[in-house]
Amino acid sequence: SNKDPQGEFDDWVELYNTTTSAINISGKFLTDDKTKPTKWKIPTGTNIQGGGYVIVWADEDGADTVGLHANFKLSKSGEIVFYYDSSESGITLLDSITFGVQQDDISFGRILNGTGIFQFTKPTPLAVNTPAKV
Repeated sequence: SNKDPQGEFDDWVELYNTTTSAINISGKFLTDDKTKPTKWKIPTGTNIQGGGYVIVWADEDGADTVGLHANFKLSKSGEIVFYYDSSESGITLLDSITFGVQQDDISFGRILNGTGIFQFTKPTPLAVNTPAKV
């Protein structure tokens, strides 16, 4: 239900900034493989405004020049996505989500944004996750 900048309907991961200040997420990592915590590095210059969102397309289309495109896809049968930071002291897990079988055009997000429990809901890309019967 959500097209990427190339007009394709791909899976996506939405990152939300719970603070009121912009944050730079450049150099952090997303992965679907716990044994490869640095699988996809968030590009330099990637910021999330206070209370804002960033979408990362999980479509293996890293050559696309518009939008953020991770080098992995998500499984409809379920899996885990990890969000890591890196520093001189090592790799640190910041957040993760484990999800089961997915339905077409249904999102699985935190209600309330960034702090609540994960629930199935109607997709609200780049906007507040709202509880909704699906």
